[in-house]
Amino acid sequence: KTIYAPLCGADASSLKSAITPSLSGDIKLDKFHYVTKPASREDLRRPSREFFVSVKGKGICSLAKDSPAEGGALVEIGQLWHQVTRRHPSCGLSLEAVHFIPVSDETVELMRVTVKNISRQNITLTPTAAIPIFGRSLANKHDHEHVTALLHRIQQNKDGVLVEPTMVFNEEGHGPVHCVYFVYGADDTGTSPSGTFPTVDTFLGDAGSLDAPQAVMEGHRPVPCSDEALQGKEAVGALRFKEITLKPGGTKEY
Repeated sequence: KTIYAPLCGADASSLKSAITPSLSGDIKLDKFHYVTKPASREDLRRPSREFFVSVKGKGICSLAKDSPAEGGALVEIGQLWHQVTRRHPSCGLSLEAVHFIPVSDETVELMRVTVKNISRQNITLTPTAAIPIFGRSLANKHDHEHVTALLHRIQQNKDGVLVEPTMVFNEEGHGPVHCVYFVYGADDTGTSPSGTFPTVDTFLGDAGSLDAPQAVMEGHRPVPCSDEALQGKEAVGALRFKEITLKPGGTKEY
């Protein structure tokens, strides 16, 4: 779980990421701009990217987490790309994700997930992608973490979740923030998610974790949040896609 690979763009101004077979690691621009929570070696034991599939009548499978009874993952790594494939025979699915940062000017890490029906029956499923959004400086992992979360201004839109902090502050002073952090998604036809869970409260719930969010485990429906429920919260880009049915051998990409 502590073996990781680097992902980065064309130059020093690009994003820099670390990624493991469990989809852990962090995504950042520099020490002042972390998309996800800063990760040290022991933090690599927890996922920072997830993709869940709820299969009607069979349960829930995960792209980041092994099922001990069904084997581990196949990992392929190339020059600044990373691919992981996990088979879940009990759910009748194979999940594969390719991660890379493009060498063009977009400041993004791209994640392409392929869901394949490896059974002999039609499978009805509902996917949910999830990436918590830290949206702060490296120092805020230890200093003022809760206070800086109160500065988050979160938006739900048709493509996903966007966070724009109102202010940055440290021992050197205070200033406005001139960047946004986001998790956006679509399926292979360009169709946007059917809804989002934009905060840790709405997605994980009081009893859940990123390994087992209550919104997924209990099948909650995403709804637009009020300002009171949305602003000044810990954010997560949790994107719910519409229910589909895959024929045997059929695939769908997100």
